[in-house]
Amino acid sequence: MHKIRRFEIKDKNQVEKLFFQLTGREVKVEAEDLINDNAVNCLVIEEEDKVVGFASLITYYLPTLGKMGEIEDVVVDEKCRGKGYGREIMESLIKLAKEKNLKKIQLTSNPNRIVARALYAKLGFEMRDTNVFVFNM
Repeated sequence: MHKIRRFEIKDKNQVEKLFFQLTGREVKVEAEDLINDNAVNCLVIEEEDKVVGFASLITYYLPTLGKMGEIEDVVVDEKCRGKGYGREIMESLIKLAKEKNLKKIQLTSNPNRIVARALYAKLGFEMRDTNVFVFNM
């Protein structure tokens, strides 16, 4: 049995392990920041008291477009893939975005993540012809 719920401080260590699967490097999760920032909405998938998935919706306002959202850090434990958990957590984020009256949600995805990209397309996300520029601080 599994459920999708909001991220809690107790999830920190398990989410850090998931982020290692996602990024290939250690990521220190600032749990309090994730919980206390009203623009950050983090969900986890819990299966038998273990966190096996994570995804976040970051909300912001653009003067030209209105209320927007960005989906980030979608990951399902490699041992739990193929169970539909990725679809469920994405659908939960889309529902949350609708509840928040966001005009649009977007995400980026590495071209090598073929299964994830196919899921995003099935959910209705459309590929944009754009380039992302990053300035590292």
